[in-house]
Amino acid sequence: DRDVTGVQTCALPISRSESLRSEPLRPETAASGLTGGLRVAGDPGGVVHLADGGVVAIATPGAPSAEVILLRSGRVSEAGWDAAFAASAASGASMCAELVATDAVGAGELEALLVTVLADAMFVLATGHVEECEPRPGQVDCPLPLVPPADFDPLLAEAARRVRVLGSRSGSAGRDRFVV
Repeated sequence: DRDVTGVQTCALPISRSESLRSEPLRPETAASGLTGGLRVAGDPGGVVHLADGGVVAIATPGAPSAEVILLRSGRVSEAGWDAAFAASAASGASMCAELVATDAVGAGELEALLVTVLADAMFVLATGHVEECEPRPGQVDCPLPLVPPADFDPLLAEAARRVRVLGSRSGSAGRDRFVV
């Protein structure tokens, strides 16, 4: 669907908001093959970073990024992050590759963290209010992209599972949006 401004609109299919459109957010409807970003306007909103239609990162104020988790947990020191950043800028290698090469974090640990961060961010977007989605073709612009990219369907399935778990709790507030 396109609204009167020509902007592609979408809704995550597991939200209970009646104000959302029924068109689900899927690569084939909102970002088929897109490399760049899918700007999600709403509350909390954010940007789904895509490579060839797959999800490599999600930035939203409702969930911490992998960078925040690595630094605030102390798993990677500020000095370690800065060194990896400088090496990445000098060599053109990815931040992920530099963090692993300097033993700041293991490859498997980093991949697990990136997938978990994606699932958390998708849950936040899926339980929020989505006004519209706007594909923005371009380069992938995020410091720690998941390679290879994740498919939308497993991320949405995990968000739906979390909603079911929260909805099954007695005393559910029955709110339009879950607050966790």
